[in-house]
Amino acid sequence: MSRRSSTPGFLFNSEISARSHHYEHEDNTEQTRRYDRTGGSGRRWDDDGGDHERSGEERGVRAWSTDRSISGELRWGEGRGGSRGRGRGRYYDDRGTGHSSGGFRGRGTNVEGERGHHRGGYRGRGICGDGARGHHSRGYRGRGRGGRREGLNLTQLEELREKDPSTIVMTLGLESGIGLFLNQKSLNQREVYTFVSVIAKACRCTTAPESFNRILLTIRQSQFYEHVSGVLGSSIRGLSLTEEERRNFLGDLAIFMKELYIRLPHSAMEMKVLGLEHLLTNEIHKMQRTSDNIPRDILSNISALQELKATVLDQSRSKQAERDELKEGGPPDDFRHVSIFPNADDIHPSEKPFLRKNKSVGGYRDLDHYLDVQFRLLREDFICPLREGIEAYLVAEAPGKRGQRLKDIRVYHDVHIVRTLCSNNGLLHRISFDVSNLQRVRWENSKRLIYGSLLCLSKDNFKTLLFATITERDPKLLREGCVDVLFEESEDLDKRHFDTKFVMVETTAFFEAYRHVLRGLQKIKEGDLPFEKYIVACKNTVSPPKYLKEAVSIEGKSPKFDLRPLIDDKIDLREDKHLLSQGREVSYFFSHDSRCGKSVHVLENRDWPSPETLHVDNSQFQALKTALTKEFSIIQGPPGTGKTYVGLKIVKALLHNDQMWKRQQLTPMLVVCYTNHALDQFLEGIISFYKGSVIRVGSRISNEQLERYSLRANRQKMRNDRDKDRDMKNVGKRRWETKNRMLELQYQIEEVGMKLEDAEKTVLHEDVLRPYMKSHYDTILATMRRMHRQQETEYHHKLPFPMSFIVEWLGVGSMEATIATFGDQRQDAFEQEYDEEVEEIDVQEEAGIVQAQRRVHDMDTDDFPTNEFEIKQKKIRGLQNQRDKYVALDVASFDKNQMPVGTATGFQYTRKERKNIKRRMLKQLKSTQRMWEMEALRVRDPWMLTMEDRWRLYRHWVYKFCEKLQKDIHAKEQSYREVVAEYKELQMNEDMQILREATVIGMTTTAAARYQQALAEIGPRIIVVEEAAEVLEGHIISTLSKKCEQLILIGDHKQLKPNPTVYNLAKKFNLDLSLFERMIDNGIHCDTLALQHRMRPEISTVMRHIYPKLQDHPSVLRYEKVKGISANMFFIDHNNQEEHDTDMMSHSNTYEATYIVALCSYLLKQGYDKSRITVLTTYSGQLLKLKKMMPKQDFQGMRLTVVDNYQGEENDVILLSLVRSNAEGSVGFLKIENRICVALSRAKIGLFVIGNFNLLSQQSLLWKDILTDLKKNGKTGPTLNLYCQNHPTETGISVQSPDDFKKAPEGGLSEAMCLQT
Repeated sequence: MSRRSSTPGFLFNSEISARSHHYEHEDNTEQTRRYDRTGGSGRRWDDDGGDHERSGEERGVRAWSTDRSISGELRWGEGRGGSRGRGRGRYYDDRGTGHSSGGFRGRGTNVEGERGHHRGGYRGRGICGDGARGHHSRGYRGRGRGGRREGLNLTQLEELREKDPSTIVMTLGLESGIGLFLNQKSLNQREVYTFVSVIAKACRCTTAPESFNRILLTIRQSQFYEHVSGVLGSSIRGLSLTEEERRNFLGDLAIFMKELYIRLPHSAMEMKVLGLEHLLTNEIHKMQRTSDNIPRDILSNISALQELKATVLDQSRSKQAERDELKEGGPPDDFRHVSIFPNADDIHPSEKPFLRKNKSVGGYRDLDHYLDVQFRLLREDFICPLREGIEAYLVAEAPGKRGQRLKDIRVYHDVHIVRTLCSNNGLLHRISFDVSNLQRVRWENSKRLIYGSLLCLSKDNFKTLLFATITERDPKLLREGCVDVLFEESEDLDKRHFDTKFVMVETTAFFEAYRHVLRGLQKIKEGDLPFEKYIVACKNTVSPPKYLKEAVSIEGKSPKFDLRPLIDDKIDLREDKHLLSQGREVSYFFSHDSRCGKSVHVLENRDWPSPETLHVDNSQFQALKTALTKEFSIIQGPPGTGKTYVGLKIVKALLHNDQMWKRQQLTPMLVVCYTNHALDQFLEGIISFYKGSVIRVGSRISNEQLERYSLRANRQKMRNDRDKDRDMKNVGKRRWETKNRMLELQYQIEEVGMKLEDAEKTVLHEDVLRPYMKSHYDTILATMRRMHRQQETEYHHKLPFPMSFIVEWLGVGSMEATIATFGDQRQDAFEQEYDEEVEEIDVQEEAGIVQAQRRVHDMDTDDFPTNEFEIKQKKIRGLQNQRDKYVALDVASFDKNQMPVGTATGFQYTRKERKNIKRRMLKQLKSTQRMWEMEALRVRDPWMLTMEDRWRLYRHWVYKFCEKLQKDIHAKEQSYREVVAEYKELQMNEDMQILREATVIGMTTTAAARYQQALAEIGPRIIVVEEAAEVLEGHIISTLSKKCEQLILIGDHKQLKPNPTVYNLAKKFNLDLSLFERMIDNGIHCDTLALQHRMRPEISTVMRHIYPKLQDHPSVLRYEKVKGISANMFFIDHNNQEEHDTDMMSHSNTYEATYIVALCSYLLKQGYDKSRITVLTTYSGQLLKLKKMMPKQDFQGMRLTVVDNYQGEENDVILLSLVRSNAEGSVGFLKIENRICVALSRAKIGLFVIGNFNLLSQQSLLWKDILTDLKKNGKTGPTLNLYCQNHPTETGISVQSPDDFKKAPEGGLSEAMCLQT
């Protein structure tokens, strides 16, 4: 028995046109297949091979066929019919029409013809060379290819929607009209709605997969996604859909998307498809909030859609990972066994280091693969500058280049270890270096030798290496060529002589942070890293936090949050540990209006209060909801959109509902920020509404209010607590004993250390050198006494015997003698003499800013107020007063204190000349040229030696003296190291106790790196990271502990990005890609805040080049106009050349600085308070230039800083100097979008920018686009127009140069001009 097909006969493949039709089909293997149809038969063969005719509409399959062009003759065939039959379709070449009067289809083709039509049939079609027309009288479609609109229309779609799925598929599959329809510029909502319903119905067809795939490919290449996105966003024209139609629309769209992912899996990787899916999911979530009547099949399809996408992405990433692995090869060794410190093989490698890219898209093979990539890139980031710099130094070594910067390092010569120093952090060493070529360095601002920088010392052209980090930085000591460091391999120092000379190189990499992060990465084992499925595998379907899922399993329903504190935002939360111990809760007096937030089923969208009720806008509401219900959330906050405000809302909700995440054990919430400023700002926000246990770890607390929340303050509070438990009392006792031993050892080490330091800064008294002078002591003394008696005889009276005969012997016993010894040499320049200058505006120096960010003061200073400790500390401080016992001449103060002289000549030497003499004396003291033991023994009469040999013999005695001191102190130094290590452990024990009891812990990323072991043990369950887009991925990863159940990342990757030391690693290996940005790139949901509350519309318009969807809050429309200037925003164009500062590696521009200072003065004369104006610049060199031009008496109280240090801040008026202007066309980092974004988004009321915008436009497409718009609106040019507030209608002043501001000496028109009006 034959079987009938469910597909109507007129849709069989045999019906495809007699002419050749070609279909391009791209399957998911990206291979192209071509399908040809060159005719067909009028028969339909069933599965058994039988030949069956159909009756009625199912019969009469088109029987004619041609396989060649028709040329002047009739070519026709007819289909044998059933009850209704089939009309003949005729084809002509040069003649009129083809039609059927009663059959199924008529078709005419006329090269110069007129029409194709049918009467009463199904279709008529005309294809004309000059496109006359196609029409039908009662049929389905008429079509003309030419001047009129072609394709489907709404009526036809509505008719087709009533057909069965197979009919829809075959009809749409045959028609080119679907592409024409979807590629129209605009469709109304009704057309889009109907088309989606048709295509959703077509998804149920199972008999024509090839045809349906062709339809999907046509849709994929059309404007379908744009039209549908418009309906979802309600942004296109047309009639609005009813609620039911909108629900049907979402359901149909979910069906289509699901089928798309099944049939064309690679479409799940396309941005427009992912964008549509995101919009669809959001719309369904909105519907869930407002309605309980959501069809189950819609939710089921959405869930299936997410699973399909995850599967596709996983497969794609897996294949990509396999390809990458094959290409890159495996690592040469286990990264966990790689030394964090570089060795000789790292500095002089035989092959390139093994590095792999930080993946921007796609997952890693496994945890070890991921950690290996992160570890090696981070390690290379601090080793590479060292390697390349040393290589350049060895190639280009020359005396003339001493002290100059080579690539990413600076080189220092004549370096030697002076003495040992004691600190709470360990045993330090003071090193000395040659500063003769560094006299123009402004150490207060220079980034040379700043805290945490890595130093590498070598005595043999870097065949062997010593590493140290800078621990203390005193500009006064640096000017003298001294800095305090911590050697990493201190045991090696014990084998070296104190007078060994080194070459030292410095890299600017902050090694302290690298050290802790790299060590943390090595310690992560399988199963230790939370959120591995997102971070490593890059899965993007995010689950609720574990504590919420546990609550569901316990209670059997969605957990409830009390959100009333977000509604009654004046309510302060309180922590009462006494009530908590009794199982009771703190009571609050909430308003009646807040009752809707009392018991919110947070996992059910419809149960949430409205955004208005929670005092947030719609985008902030979505971010808040995601953060509270997902274990891994990302919030992007463009400038002024309130990301800190939202972050504080999230924290407030979590703190009030802490019983949810503290079910099993008390555990703190950790807040991590990149900068101290951001951390202080965030914690200030928390303590404004939370009266509980908040601990701020780290130094540089800018707000005195936060000082009592510091770890240091809480440490002292705990020590003073008499009710502390027995264990902590024992810890306190041990700490007291350990501190006592530290002070005893410190006194002994400091006593020796001061003598060692004085050995190269002073002439030591002969009495301390006597054991090493041997017979020379008596010989010199005897000769000195004889000379003294001769002088007494000559002068006929008693003369005082010199306090020290050794200074007389060395020729420095008086100013006159010293000048004879050292002053007759060539007077080379020693130090630049500065004239008295006007006091400058206070500016936080660049070095100070960097150091503040790097420092973490986690050790105590003087926390033992007992008399015993005070006596010991006073004794240590008093060592300075004992120097007179062994110092004969203090050379360091030679230029400050005038010495007695025999004639008046000595007093005629200027301070500069005395400094030159001092420098030569110090050079003699520091020289390592000395007599050897045997040579010294051969000297009979030291007075017979030349002055040079006398100094060589003196240095021999000093060497023997210092050698003995070093031997005596060695054991004590080792003891001190051990005692300090014990003291640190005891203090960490105390800190752990404090941090465990905290509810909120705040840290910078630097502090988090240092405290990573403590955090791993404490195990914060919730971690909030502010400025997350600025942090290197490794820093965040090493902060996460195994116990973390929720991670909230807040930031903006379009502002500042992570800043690796090595540019090449950022660009070629994606090291500047933050975890924040990488997760977004891999499809993790990100809530982007949309409503900005900072910039007036003129300014925010500029930002829309970076944030197209940024919207203005109504409040920014009401800002006052900038006084005295005709525009609220203006970009002043010029072409004056920049200058370069070689040592600072920075740039400045005198013209821009002069202009900015003049404009600033003008604005102050308009009545603006100094605090309302901020002057920004992009380079530290320009910062210094501006500082020198801004007297303190005129500008103090005004903020002056570089752009990078102003991220996250704002002010009413911003004056910005861009600096770069040169013939080479170099603009540096000004072409980086992130830097542009920060620079132009700080102003609220007025923004005035000066720069060479022609140059910037040539180097940056973003600048080009911005300036094109500014020119259209008259907001840029060489002339800034001023006006007088007293005469606003009068013509003002056109400023084309800084001097033009003088035309408004009092801030308005000149007095003469005012009188004329």
